[in-house]
Amino acid sequence: MSFAPTRTYSPPAFVGAPKDAAFLAAGSLGVVLFWAFFLLEAVPAWHTVLMMAALSQVSCFVVAYVSVRAEGPFSPLVWFSAMYFLLPAMAAYLFLGHFGDVYHHNVAFRSDRIDLMERALLVALAGYISYCVGHFLAPRPFKRQQQILFDLAVKDGLVLGVAYAFYAIGILNFGLNAWLYDSANLASLLLDYGARDHRLDNLPAYFTTIGYNLLVVGLILHMFIRIRTYQKVGLSLAFFGVLTGIILLSTGRVWYTFSVGLALFACWNICLPSRKIGRTILGVGLVALLVVAAFILRIVSNLLYVESDSAELSWLSLVTEVAGSLGYLIFGRSNVPSLPILMEVVDYYGVVVPYLYGESLSYWMTYLLPGEDVRFLGHEIKETFYAGRPGGFPPTVFGEFYANGGMSFVVCGCALLGFLVSASFRMLQRTRSFIGVFVYSAFLFRFVFMLPKLELASFGSAVWLVLPALLTWFVLFLLARSSAPSVRQ
Repeated sequence: MSFAPTRTYSPPAFVGAPKDAAFLAAGSLGVVLFWAFFLLEAVPAWHTVLMMAALSQVSCFVVAYVSVRAEGPFSPLVWFSAMYFLLPAMAAYLFLGHFGDVYHHNVAFRSDRIDLMERALLVALAGYISYCVGHFLAPRPFKRQQQILFDLAVKDGLVLGVAYAFYAIGILNFGLNAWLYDSANLASLLLDYGARDHRLDNLPAYFTTIGYNLLVVGLILHMFIRIRTYQKVGLSLAFFGVLTGIILLSTGRVWYTFSVGLALFACWNICLPSRKIGRTILGVGLVALLVVAAFILRIVSNLLYVESDSAELSWLSLVTEVAGSLGYLIFGRSNVPSLPILMEVVDYYGVVVPYLYGESLSYWMTYLLPGEDVRFLGHEIKETFYAGRPGGFPPTVFGEFYANGGMSFVVCGCALLGFLVSASFRMLQRTRSFIGVFVYSAFLFRFVFMLPKLELASFGSAVWLVLPALLTWFVLFLLARSSAPSVRQ
């Protein structure tokens, strides 16, 4: 039985230097004109801040575009740049007079807030440039593998059998949870997904979502067969993909749900790359719209749960109201990289308290230690500046590096991080193992993409996403080896 795929990988083709140059010039000019609009109305003290924000976004746009053309849409630098692009956008939101509206508002009434913003943007820009330098310094593979290696010599029936068994366990787990939550209305668990924090007190001790992890593993195995044998999605994979998304969404973890979907989408497109990059970009854009829609509905679900006794509330009226304040919900609630928190980090560490000197860099390990509370630098910042308030207070990866050693730590740490991530991506280009593609895709969206917003501790969440899949893969590998020892794996 042959396990070789029928479609080979080919790097994205350039459309030609003149068209690329024209696109880059037009895009950069658009960004500059956007910031020039603010600059004309700015007081002189804001000029440096706005020009720095404009430089940040122009650099980000150029780097991301060049990286897409050279390495494809799932290069780590593309997605790191995409999240970083939103940091100077936060500066525009603050400049429009929303300093006092943001959730992290300690710096709103300080007389030196403009200077602090300038320093914070400088730290972020230095970190981004250093990350890019590290990325481009990583060695390129001497030999690029042109095909995905389906290095698991197991028959389709066995792999699909395991996948369907995992589906069954995950679906039964969800059904049991729905019955435990509200036996009179099994849909309540999904409809109340926005009230995740409020409903925890009403759940029995044996309520668990551990079976949901097997749904993701089932999708990976199912995708493996569809790519290896058919090179088409198929109705069964599409059905279980949508069903898994709904079940994961019922936990209230919107970004986790869509990051899993994006990881699988990236895995599919790396294995079977589209000849038209526009289709991939369209798919990513559609996912972005779905994320915004799910985020709005989560807030509506939470409001309906909290105000369940009010007869005046309705889904339609709340959706309209929440969508009308979308700018505040995205920027004011720091669902993008939090520039105000970065400003506080720059003003606190090395000034009020000593630097951490690498202490927080190992926090991600607490994810893997049983019985240990997971540690985040963001939690420590919350207890320092916003004690008792709910929500996350991530410092951005630039802020974490700064808290550990100042600007020199930002430059060196981001350069090393860019080098290591890029080296992993280029190793994948050399080996192109299917399971390696999935692991890379998972870390791309659970870790690399979120770094300009979160912190290094998010590495632990990416480990937990791939660990069940790796263990299952290893068991199947051993089974294949024991049943067919003559087959070279």
